[in-house]
Amino acid sequence: MKKIVLKLSILVLLFSLVSCSRITHDYSARKGILDLSKVETFDSIIDLKGEFAFFWEKMPTEDELSNYNDSTAEDFMNVPGFWDPHKKGYGTYYLKIILPENHPKNLALSLNNILENCRTFANGKEIYSIGVPGVTPETSLWNYESEVISLPSDSNEIELHIQVSVWKHHIGGFSHNIYFGDRKILDTFKERNIILDSIIIGAMLLIGFYNIIMFFCLLKDEDREGFPYLFLGLIFFLGVLLVGNKNEIIFKTCFDWFTYFWGMKSIFSAMVLTLPLLYCYVYSFFPEYFKSITYRIVFTAFIIVWLVILTTPTEVFVEVLLPIEIFAIIFFLEVPVRFIYFLIRDKNLLIWAYFVGCVLLVFAVVSNMLENYLFLPAWVSSVLFCLFAFYQTFIQGFVTSKSYLKVKHLNSVFIEVEKKAEKLQDLSYVDQLTNVSNRRYFDEHIKMLWEKNSVTGVNIGLIVIDVDYFKLYNDAYGHLAGDECLIRVAAALRATMNRKGDFLARYGGEEFVVVVPQCNNCNIELFAERLCAAVRALEIEHKESKCSDYVTISLGTAIASPSKEKDWYKLFEKADDALYSAKMHGRNRVESF
Repeated sequence: MKKIVLKLSILVLLFSLVSCSRITHDYSARKGILDLSKVETFDSIIDLKGEFAFFWEKMPTEDELSNYNDSTAEDFMNVPGFWDPHKKGYGTYYLKIILPENHPKNLALSLNNILENCRTFANGKEIYSIGVPGVTPETSLWNYESEVISLPSDSNEIELHIQVSVWKHHIGGFSHNIYFGDRKILDTFKERNIILDSIIIGAMLLIGFYNIIMFFCLLKDEDREGFPYLFLGLIFFLGVLLVGNKNEIIFKTCFDWFTYFWGMKSIFSAMVLTLPLLYCYVYSFFPEYFKSITYRIVFTAFIIVWLVILTTPTEVFVEVLLPIEIFAIIFFLEVPVRFIYFLIRDKNLLIWAYFVGCVLLVFAVVSNMLENYLFLPAWVSSVLFCLFAFYQTFIQGFVTSKSYLKVKHLNSVFIEVEKKAEKLQDLSYVDQLTNVSNRRYFDEHIKMLWEKNSVTGVNIGLIVIDVDYFKLYNDAYGHLAGDECLIRVAAALRATMNRKGDFLARYGGEEFVVVVPQCNNCNIELFAERLCAAVRALEIEHKESKCSDYVTISLGTAIASPSKEKDWYKLFEKADDALYSAKMHGRNRVESF
C-alpha cells in the first residue's frame, strides 16, 4: 500500500507540473507602452502585463479617447493587479501596443473574468463590452464572461482603452492576465480550456453521483459506513461549481438563467461549504482524531456564513468576504497539519493515503480563494480538483478492492466451513459401521414424517429387526466377524428396499428399523418376509444359532395412523411387541401386531 501511494503521489506531482507548463512570450508593459516591435513570430500567447496608464474616475467617450494616453496618465496601475482595498469607483486603463512591420493581420485580445464589467476600445473604436461600466452603481450592469476579441490590423500601433467600474465587489481591477496574440491560437487556447474544464466537470459529476449512489446503497447500515460517500459526493458537486465558474461558457450553455449574480453566489457558497464537508468527511473516517466539538463549531459557523451569502445582496457579503476567506484558509490548512501530527504519531498507511487526497483538495480550494489575490491562472485550481477527484477515486477503488478480496476470501472460507459442517452433520446421521442411517437420524426422520402424515392422514408402517442369537455369534466367531456380519446384513436389507420413501436405520447393536410410509398390513408383512429371506440368502454360517445353521433375523411389524395416534412412540412399542412375539415363537420369522 505504501509503495502504491508513493508512486501515485509522484504521478500526481508530474501531472501537475505538465499541466502547469505554458509557453508564452515574456514581455511587460512600461509606463503604458508595450513594445513588441522586435517580436519575430506570434506563434504563442503573449500576456499583456505590466504598467498600464490609469485614469481614476475618468470614463471618456469615443471622441475623448485620444486625450487619454500614456503622456497624460495620472497614474500607472499593474495588470494583473488591484486598486486600493475597498476602493469603489471607476476608471480607464490605457495601453499602447507597438507591433512589427510584418505583424499578422488576425490579432486578437482575450479578457478573462473581469471582476464586474468593462468596455474595451481599440484605436478609438469600441470592440467589446462585458456588462455596462457606469459612473454610479445604478448605471452599472454586472456580467460574467470571457471572449476573444479581434483587433484592428491596419496599423503598427494599437491603443487600448479599457473602462472598468467596481461598485459591488470588494476589490477592483484585473485579477487575471489579458491575453494577446494570433486569433487562431487564442481560439484554440480558449477551446482547449473549455474542453479541459468540461472533462473535469463531467468526471467530477460522475464521481459525485457514484458516491451518492454508494451512500444510498449503504443507507441502512447501522455502522453508518455510507456517510463518507455522502460527504465526498457533495464535495465533488461543490467542486463542479468552483471549476464551472472558471469557464462561464459551460454553465451559460447549460443554464440560460445563469448570470454573474448566480456565479458569485455559487462560487462563494461552494468555497464556504467545502470546509465543513471536508471536516465531516475526515471525521467520519477518523472520529478519534478529530474532536467532535471542533467540527461542530466549524460546521455551524460556515453554515451560518453560507446562509448569509444566500440571503444578502452580493454587495453586502463581499464586504466581509476577505476575513471569511482568511478564516476559511486557516481552518483548511489546519486539516493537513492535523493529519501530519497523526502520521508522525501512528504511522498509519491509510491516514497517509487520505492525507495526500486531503492536501490536494485543500490546495484546490485555497488556490481558488487566493486566485484573485495571487493572480494565479484559472486552470490551477481546476487541475488540482481534477487530480483530487482521480486520486480519491483511486484510493476508494483500492480500499474497496481490498475489502472485496477480503470478503471474497472470507466467503470462500465460510463455504469451506459450511461444507465441512454439512459433512460432519451427515456423519452424525450415519452409522459408521454399517453405513446406514443411525438412531439419531431415525428419530428425526420418523418425527418429521409423523407430523406430515398427521395432516394427510396417511398410514405409517414400522418394522423392527433383530439379528438372531447375535451374542452367540460374537462369542463363537469374534467381534470382527460380528462387525462384518452386521455390515452384510445391513447391505442385504438396503438392497431389498426398492420403494421410494422406505427408510432403513441401525437402531443399536444388532437391531435395525425400517420405516414404510403409505402401506397396509398385507403390504408390510410381504415386505418384511422379503427382508427376512434376503438375510437367509446370505448364508452366513452360524453354528451356535438355535434356529438355523445360518444367520437369520426376526421381524416385528406394526401400522398406525398419525391422525389417530398422538405420537410415534406408540407405533414403535407395537412393532417391538411384535418382534418379541417373533422371538417367542422360534425366531427367523415375521410377526405383526
